Amino acid sequence: MAGTMSGRTARYLWLAMALGLGSRGAFGADLPPPEIPAGQGVNIHFTRPGPGEMKRFAEAGFGLVRMDMPWAGIERTRGTYDFSDHDELLGHLSKVGARPIYILDYANPLYNNGLAPTTDADRAAFARFAAAAASHFRGKRVLFEIWNEPNLDGFWKPKANQHDYAKLAVVTAKAMRAADPEATILAPGSSGFPWEFLETAFAAGLIEDIDAVSIHPYRGGPPESASEDYGRLRALIGLHAKSPSKQDLPIISSEWGYSTVNVSEATQAMYLPRQWLANLASGVNTSIFYDWKDDGDDPKEPEHRFGTVRRDLEPKPSFLAAQALIRSLRGYTFRHRLKGSTPDEWKLLFVAADGPNAAHAPLVVATWHASGSRPGEAGGTAPEYRKVDDAAPEGRDLRRLAAIRWRPGALVADPGEAPLLHTRITNPEASPARIEFASESTAKPGRVARYRFDVAPSESITKSLPLQPQALDAASRGAVMLSITWNGEPLPALAPIEIWRTEPVTLSAAPRRGALEVVVANHRNTIVEGALVVRGGADRADGKERLRVRPLKGRVEVPVQVPLKKAQSGIEFEEPGKRPLAYLAPRRYELFVGFHEARPPDVAFNADLHVDNAGTGPKPLAVSKATAEDPASHAIEVPYQFDAGWRYLTIGPEKPMEIPAGARAAIVWVRGNTSGDVLNCRFSDRTGQTFQVHLGNLTKPGWSPMTIPLDGSEGTSHWGGANDGVPHPPLRWEALLLIDSVHRDEKSPPRTMAFASPFHVFDR
Repeated sequence: MAGTMSGRTARYLWLAMALGLGSRGAFGADLPPPEIPAGQGVNIHFTRPGPGEMKRFAEAGFGLVRMDMPWAGIERTRGTYDFSDHDELLGHLSKVGARPIYILDYANPLYNNGLAPTTDADRAAFARFAAAAASHFRGKRVLFEIWNEPNLDGFWKPKANQHDYAKLAVVTAKAMRAADPEATILAPGSSGFPWEFLETAFAAGLIEDIDAVSIHPYRGGPPESASEDYGRLRALIGLHAKSPSKQDLPIISSEWGYSTVNVSEATQAMYLPRQWLANLASGVNTSIFYDWKDDGDDPKEPEHRFGTVRRDLEPKPSFLAAQALIRSLRGYTFRHRLKGSTPDEWKLLFVAADGPNAAHAPLVVATWHASGSRPGEAGGTAPEYRKVDDAAPEGRDLRRLAAIRWRPGALVADPGEAPLLHTRITNPEASPARIEFASESTAKPGRVARYRFDVAPSESITKSLPLQPQALDAASRGAVMLSITWNGEPLPALAPIEIWRTEPVTLSAAPRRGALEVVVANHRNTIVEGALVVRGGADRADGKERLRVRPLKGRVEVPVQVPLKKAQSGIEFEEPGKRPLAYLAPRRYELFVGFHEARPPDVAFNADLHVDNAGTGPKPLAVSKATAEDPASHAIEVPYQFDAGWRYLTIGPEKPMEIPAGARAAIVWVRGNTSGDVLNCRFSDRTGQTFQVHLGNLTKPGWSPMTIPLDGSEGTSHWGGANDGVPHPPLRWEALLLIDSVHRDEKSPPRTMAFASPFHVFDR
C-alpha cells in the first residue's frame, strides 16, 4: 500500500516484528505466554503453606499464584521493609514450577491514619515501598500488581476515588521502573469493567508505565460473555495509548471466580476451564481463578466457597476440571477459534510446537457449548479435549491452519482506517504454498478483500492484512469473516473476528417523541465539534441536511431530534477533518402494543426481584406509572435494591406478549445509573427455548436506546427447548429487561432505573 504510513499502521509494523517472540520480546515485560499452564493459576491467602498444601497444589499443575503483599505487613517501621514471608513463598512456588503475582495493596497505619494514600507525601511513601519490592525481587520473575479492586470502597477507604488511584498508580509505576527497569507491572486490578474509572486512569498516563492492564471480570453468567468487555477495553487502551508499543498493551484477568454458594459445584467445575479457554481466545493469556481453597465454614457465605479445594484440601470438581485441562493441554499454545455449528459452540485449536517442529507437532481441539443459563444454573457443556489424528481428513488442514498465527481477540481500528490483521505464516511442508486470505464484513456480505502470498518450504513471512472495512454498530463494534485457502484448498472455517473502533464519538438512534432521536456521545475529555448530516427526505439538491450539534465538552451526550421522514437512508456525524461516523436508520418501527403517544400504556409491566434461583419465588416490586419527566414516552420508573448474595430483577409484561412476526430487533430507551449492574433481556420461542441477550452494564444515569437483536446472533445465549440457538417463531417476551447485581458481597444502596418507548424494528 502506497502513501504515508499512519500511526496505527506503524504500530502494527512494530507488532509484526514482535509476533512469535517470547513475551519479553513482544512487550518488554516478562508476561506469561499463551502456552498452558504458564498463565493459568489461582489466588491464595498464605505465604507459609499448611501440611500437604503444596503437594496438592502441584497435583493441579497451576503455573501462577496471586497473593497480597500488604504494605502494612511489609513496612512496620517507617523506611524498613521486611519481605521474608514472600521470599519463603517464592521458594515454595519455585519447587512446583509456579510464579507469583504479588499485589502491592492496602493502606498502612503509619500513613494517613490507615486510609488509602491521597496526598503527595502518602503516595510517595507507597511508591517507595513498591520500589523496594521491585528492587528486592529483581530477576526473580515476580509480577507486581498495583492495588486490588481500588474502585470499591471496601478496598480503597474510606471511599473509592478514581482520580486518587490514578495519581497513586502513575507515581508508583514510575518509581518501580526506576528501581528495576525490567520489573513487570500490572494495574489497576479493578472489580469488573468500571469504564469511567479505567478511562480516568488511562487518561492520567498509566498505560505508558505498566506492562499489562489487569481486570477482574466477575459476572453471574457464563464466562464467554467477557469477550465483548475485553474488546471494548482494547479499544479504550488504543484510544489513550501515546506510544506505538503500548497500543496493544496486554490484558490479563487477575481475579475471577464463581462461589459454590451461588452456583453448583458442577457449574463451577464447568465454568473454570471455559473461563481460561475463552480468555485465551480473547487474547487474554493470564487467568487467575478465585480461589485456591475455601476460606471458611459457613455454607451460606459466598466468600467462603470460591475454592477449588475444601478447607481440608479435598478436591472439589473444579480442581479436577483444572487438572484435566492442564494435563490435556500442557505445553500447547492456543492458535485459533474455529467456527462452530452455532455461535454458542466454541472450538479452539491448540498446537504443541512452532518453528521447524510444527510439521509434526501434536494438535488438540477443545470443544464445548456455551449455552446461556438462568442466573446460578448450569448452562452449556464442559470442555472436551480431542487430539487430532494426522490421518484424519481434517488433520492436514488443521495443521496448515495452525501454521498461520496472529494475536487472538478483537482488533482495534482508528476512524477512516481498515482494521489490520497482523499475521505470521510458516510453511511446514516440503512443497511451496500459495495462501490466500479473503475477508468479508458480516454487515455487508459480498464485499470481500483478498490477499495472496507464496511461501517457500520452511519459510516464515510476516504480513499486515487490511481487512474489509466495517459498518460498525452504535457501540463502535463490528466483525469480519476471514477465510483462508492453501494451494486452492479451503482451510477450516474460523469464527468471526471482532472489530472495535477507537472513535471517541458514537451515535445511537431510536424513535422517541414522534421523531428519531439521535444521541451523539463524546467519550473523551476533549472538545468535539461537528454536525449531523441527515440523508434522505431533505429538500436540498444533494439530498442532505445538516443539523448543528453544539460542541461536546468532556464525556457527554446530546440528543438531537430528527423527523423520521428525513432519516430514510441514514445519519452521519460530520467532524471536520475526519471520516463521517454513520448510523443507518432501520426502515420501519412499531410501538409495542399499548404504547401510544397520546395516552399511558395499556399493557402493564411487572418488576420482580429474584432472591435466588431454586426455591424462593420472586418478590414483586412497585413500579411507577408514566412520569411527568417524559410523558410522551410514558417512562416507567423502577426503584430497586439488592441484598448481598445472588440477586436479579426482571421487568416483564403483566400478560403474555408475543413478538410480531418479522421483527428483527427491538429498541427500548433505558435511563440507567452508575451501579455497574448487568443489563440483559429474555424472550422465548415456540419450542420453549429461552434466549438471553446481554445489553451491557448500567454505567451512566442518562437515557440511551438499547437495541435487542431477535435472531439469536452473537451475544445471545440460550437454553431449554430445541436448544439450538435458532429462534423458532412465534416468539414471546419473558423479560423486556433483566438486571443482574454485580456486587454480591454486600447490600447495594437504593437505586432507580427507568424505561420508555419500546419499539419493534422491521425491514421493509
